[in-house]
Amino acid sequence: MTSEERKKILLDMFADWHEPVTDIIESTPQSDILMDAAKAHKFCASALGEISDEEEKNDVSPDDKNVPPLLCFIGDADMTVDPVLAQGFTIAMEDAAHVAGCVSRSFPTTTLPGNVSPLLRLRQELIARHENKKTRLQSLLRATMVVQTLAQPPCTNMFGKLFKVEAPRFFAKYIMPGFMKDVIFHWIMRYSLGLIGTNLGGKKLK
Repeated sequence: MTSEERKKILLDMFADWHEPVTDIIESTPQSDILMDAAKAHKFCASALGEISDEEEKNDVSPDDKNVPPLLCFIGDADMTVDPVLAQGFTIAMEDAAHVAGCVSRSFPTTTLPGNVSPLLRLRQELIARHENKKTRLQSLLRATMVVQTLAQPPCTNMFGKLFKVEAPRFFAKYIMPGFMKDVIFHWIMRYSLGLIGTNLGGKKLK
């Protein structure tokens, strides 16, 4: 694909967006517009789980009070390395909302019962957010692995590619009824967004 074709794709995709977006694309030199294949890392979900298990086993955490300074990561700094499902901005918005919620609950306009300082309450809120975020990211990574398996076949030999990749693809594309595709697609999307199981609010969702 030529640089001219890449620029045309972007202009077509964002043709209906407000002026600053299209102006930026039009003023960008064709040679500066690059395209790269989305890569998924197959074992990220299990690696994240191993980190969580290690923290629990050794009773240590990035938020441990004996390891100053206390840091709160949000957005890209608290995101996974897999961009396949294009949820980086979604995660950043979730982080902003959750941190704002932690602060508002820790510093209420009315006095809460008990003798807990607002700063200690905020620390507890942020630690709970950190723990719940692991579940959220694991859901995203597992869904990413499904997409990676279908889009980037790991099989190198013809036999494996035929029966492990091409056959399931053929079945899904030409044989599987449309209503089944919709059910599977929406389930994977909801799972990747953390809407199945335990979400960051600690509530069980179906």
